Amino acid sequence: MNRNTKYGLSWLCLTLVLLISTGAFASNQVGQSQSHAEKFADETANIVKDYTRFLNGQESPPTKQIPSYTVEEYGAFAAPLNKFKQIMDSSKQEVKASDQAIKEVGDIFNDGVFFDFLKLIDKKKKLEKLSAFIEESEKRAAQTQSDYKTWLSSSSDVDDISRKYLLETHYKNAERNEFFRKETYKVKKNLAQELISLLDFLSKIYGTYEKGDNSQIICPDDHNVSILNAHFEAVAKFVKEEEKLTLRYKQYLTELAGPITDPDPKKVQQQTMNTEKELKNIFKCFSDDESSKKISSSPHTTEEYGPAAAILDRSQQFMNLCKKEAILLDKEIGEAAFERICSEEVFFDLSKIATTKKKLENLCVVIDESLKRLEQYRSDLIQWLSSIPNLDDKHRKNLLEDLTKNEPVLGKRSLAIRKEMAAEYIHLLNFLSMRYGTYKLINNKETLVFSSELEDKLYQSYIKKINKLFKEEEEISFLIEQRQREVFK
Repeated sequence: MNRNTKYGLSWLCLTLVLLISTGAFASNQVGQSQSHAEKFADETANIVKDYTRFLNGQESPPTKQIPSYTVEEYGAFAAPLNKFKQIMDSSKQEVKASDQAIKEVGDIFNDGVFFDFLKLIDKKKKLEKLSAFIEESEKRAAQTQSDYKTWLSSSSDVDDISRKYLLETHYKNAERNEFFRKETYKVKKNLAQELISLLDFLSKIYGTYEKGDNSQIICPDDHNVSILNAHFEAVAKFVKEEEKLTLRYKQYLTELAGPITDPDPKKVQQQTMNTEKELKNIFKCFSDDESSKKISSSPHTTEEYGPAAAILDRSQQFMNLCKKEAILLDKEIGEAAFERICSEEVFFDLSKIATTKKKLENLCVVIDESLKRLEQYRSDLIQWLSSIPNLDDKHRKNLLEDLTKNEPVLGKRSLAIRKEMAAEYIHLLNFLSMRYGTYKLINNKETLVFSSELEDKLYQSYIKKINKLFKEEEEISFLIEQRQREVFK
């Protein structure tokens, strides 16, 4: 691995140790997290069952009429449960409003509508009103789904670990939910529009047909009979489609509200093993040059990693940010080219002295800005880890103490040395630019001597400070690599 890149990553070494222990802790907390997840799944099923009973015209049992869900009983899933119940209650109101709109239209086929022009026109207007209601209802339903998805993705009421589980559950059923919502409105709109077309046609040929037995339409014009039959067949088709779709939807709801199975101990064990293995992959950059430069973006699923999935995502995000900083520092330190500064090429060319000095000044700025960003990343990580749900006071206290005491001192010092080196080289180059023409190379071009003893002493003092920093850098490097071997063994 490039030495500079490794330093850019290693300053966070001790912070990353906490991610490993936190990931292991998350795996050990499977029981409590899954307990709340099970309650959430169980109560979601109860809400769906209640909605199914509502669609079948049955009353909900009094014991199931819960006003709201509490954090004490449902943990981080309380807010999503309350939101889901609110949506289902809203859906009930939408169904009731739809039933009322249909009721206002009344019976088209048994009220002598076809043989009373005024009733014909009145029913047509009511159907047009119903069609408009269906259009608006569809928009409201789509907006409700969109708002719920937005809420689930960004609400502060949902922590990242629960959000991961909820979004995966949401997307798992999203396709079928979308199908039933869209198809239901499509069939309703088609049926309403076909009935409007039927009444519109009857109003145009009104007076050319008579009422037969059982309120049948007797029409002498074969062409009109053909058109009427086509309308009636289309209406029957849409009615049948609606009945089939309703039955499929209720079966789907029954499936959703099916029995909740207990978590498989083998699966939980596998998720824990997957988590430990993935943590090693995330931290592989400390021993693998390619991994140190690769920005990962693959999400971790709760199916594969259980409750630790969100922690793995956050750890990966943190590592990616650190890698980006390391790559930037690697580039800037490489361009400064410390090892080539003390050379005839630079010392005896004023333009190269100025160019090198500018690169070093830029490096100092980059190191300062990078350190600020890295410290912010670490601070954000600490805040996120300290707010993990399902954590009792004892574990939270221990975690916060570990986060506080594991300050990445060695890593910070390694970057500070780089900045001090750059600063000393800048002082040296300023000195040489002012004394340009008063010095020369001797001893096979390895030693720089000046025309005065004082200038020689000044030059040697700069070189002495730079060499001292190089030595300290080597010592820090050894300590960091030793610590890494201990931690990531």
